[in-house]
Amino acid sequence: MKMKTVNCETISIPEGERLMLTLGNSVHGNGFWKGDIYGVALYGGELDPETIAGRFRDWSQDRALSFSGDSRPLMAFSFNEGKGTETKDAAGGVQKLGIPSRFVVPEKQYLSLRWGDFKADRSFLFDIIINFLGFIPLGFVICALFSQFGGILQKRAVLFSVLFCFLTSLGIEVSQAWIPSRSSQAMDLALNTTGAFIGAKITKLKYLTGLKG
Repeated sequence: MKMKTVNCETISIPEGERLMLTLGNSVHGNGFWKGDIYGVALYGGELDPETIAGRFRDWSQDRALSFSGDSRPLMAFSFNEGKGTETKDAAGGVQKLGIPSRFVVPEKQYLSLRWGDFKADRSFLFDIIINFLGFIPLGFVICALFSQFGGILQKRAVLFSVLFCFLTSLGIEVSQAWIPSRSSQAMDLALNTTGAFIGAKITKLKYLTGLKG
């Protein structure tokens, strides 16, 4: 049996500020969820559970937004057509809702460090390991390349390798702020740089051992 759910949220609208309501993702682009949005209705007050259940039953039967009684929404929009770039207000208003062809992150965050992202689960730990181990080979290769040159590049091969990998990781993290479902994290930058340092040190030790041999 396929279960159906309905989401009802209370939204506090501040006065004198620019308003934005994003469905299906956070305004920062990193809080996405999988699913389909068939409609949205905004009311001026809180609905009682019986009204919510009745509206959901009506929607489940004919996939249309219908309103009865005094609890008419301020505006309501249905997304059941599956095409087009705008939808009309089903509550009878003149307001139209534009539907972008693709989601663009409205409020980008660069190199954020939020303690709420730290979770002791497999996915989070796997992400830490990948970010750390992924840059060890890069640091190893770049340091080996710099060690072949003379002068300051050879003497400071580890430093220049770490700097190169830091800038590479920085570019990746900054670009991820523009990609929905991705996030620009300072912790990822730190893990990438640490992994690059380990890789560079391994190369330097092998290079010095080879010279002594």
